[in-house]
Amino acid sequence: MTINEIIIRALEGFGDPVVPGLYTGKATRYYTFNYDLLPTNYAENHPLFERALIQVHFFAPLKFDSVRRRYETRKALTEAGLGYPETIDVSDRDMQHYVFECEAIIGPESEEENG
Repeated sequence: MTINEIIIRALEGFGDPVVPGLYTGKATRYYTFNYDLLPTNYAENHPLFERALIQVHFFAPLKFDSVRRRYETRKALTEAGLGYPETIDVSDRDMQHYVFECEAIIGPESEEENG
């Protein structure tokens, strides 16, 4: 399973859009995500695994009570097998924006399956 699939499956149950990269839809609550892959645990000059540094972004209107959702988001990501996320509030005066930073270790072939 790819990182994209893991994140989407973990969060789609909330009923809000979950997309990699930029969200261009009209929903007022949504998730986006991005990640970097770092090779690790080399053998014969090839990585055996990759360390994924993941950022999941949750956007919501200012009046939305997000306390429970932030807890549930952390729980869902952890239950999906990702490391427990650090939560960073980067909201501004227009919108709530929380970044959940976590990690995962995957086999290099996991991302190659879906290109």
